[in-house]
Amino acid sequence: MSKVLVVISVLVGLVAFILSIVGICTTQWRTGDGTEHNEIGLWTKCANGNCSDLYVGQSRAFFAFEIVRGFGIIAVITAFAGVVFGILMATVKKFNIGYSVPATFFLMSGAFGIVCASVFTSLDHITTSGYGYSYGLTWAAAPLALCAGIMNVLPEIGVKL
Repeated sequence: MSKVLVVISVLVGLVAFILSIVGICTTQWRTGDGTEHNEIGLWTKCANGNCSDLYVGQSRAFFAFEIVRGFGIIAVITAFAGVVFGILMATVKKFNIGYSVPATFFLMSGAFGIVCASVFTSLDHITTSGYGYSYGLTWAAAPLALCAGIMNVLPEIGVKL
């Protein structure tokens, strides 16, 4: 049964990885108020169809975006590592990888994803309306990564399913 749990955890972790990467790469973290078309992503901001890049250190107003980017990138990298090590653990016996290896990466991905999205939540923003789908994808990826990690922790601590 633990083999099935590992496969499910890798699939859940893969979904978390995909959601994380789409979330941090797209421009819909915050959207405009309807009177003008504004979008803010982690890398680009757009106002009325004119888009410009957000460079590191460009403006003090976007300083915290660098922190959000950093935690988002680490969340994506650790989710990818969890998927890779989960696949290796499930398929290649000669590596002798324990459950704790992918579990650690998935749990780290979930934690970094939560920090990424929560720091963005705490920022004052230029736009006056709601959050976009990129923000939602990042929030959705974090608990999925945590679930994938927990699924790998259960066999490690001896829980029989």
